[in-house]
Amino acid sequence: MTQLLLEIKREDETKAEHDVARATHVKEEHSSIIEEELETLRNDYFKEEHYKQYPNLNELFTKTLKSVAKARQNIDVAAAEQTLSEILEIAEIFYKTKGVTPVRVKSILSNRRRK
Repeated sequence: MTQLLLEIKREDETKAEHDVARATHVKEEHSSIIEEELETLRNDYFKEEHYKQYPNLNELFTKTLKSVAKARQNIDVAAAEQTLSEILEIAEIFYKTKGVTPVRVKSILSNRRRK
């Protein structure tokens, strides 16, 4: 949503204001979902043994939740990418606890955006 907010055209200011409002609303919803899901993982899935196996996990959750708040408050691609990176790190730990080797694959959108 951050990327979409940055790409909004300003030729028609009324349409642009509407587009910004809609994208901002969705960005807020996504942030709330992320926070809720992270708290669910932190409180309901990860157990003491996981925190012993991955000593930085609790700090990673705290850092990620702060990143979510920063990405929510600003239109900042770097903050959004930082949040995504931290979420992926938590996801990798989650899958490792399930005995699965996580693999990161670049998305098509990531490649397109950098052109």
